[in-house]
Amino acid sequence: MSLHDYYGFVKTRPCLVRGTMGVDVAHLSAIDVTFLGEHRIKNKLGTSHKGRRGFMCVPLSPDLHRITGGNPMAFHKVGEANFWMQFGISYEEVAWAVALQLAEYLGRTESGS
Repeated sequence: MSLHDYYGFVKTRPCLVRGTMGVDVAHLSAIDVTFLGEHRIKNKLGTSHKGRRGFMCVPLSPDLHRITGGNPMAFHKVGEANFWMQFGISYEEVAWAVALQLAEYLGRTESGS
């Protein structure tokens, strides 16, 4: 199991917000409890996308993900917590989406699909 393969898998999934295909891999910070109105905790997964934290990602349409698309509501423009709030998506829903995505990927890699 490599991050490169996992990112390829994520790119086959629909955008978490719109349900459309043709997505970017959007990396998440570790579950950010400031979103829940609590104190920020240290990222126990590290700060690099190359390590375990690299698996904390979701599929997003490029214009929702990138600043360069000119979208004032883009993920990297407004920040992670504000991004999810503007679409009425709770961070719990995002965490479940990541967990289900990882489970599906692991199931495919173990079965050889």
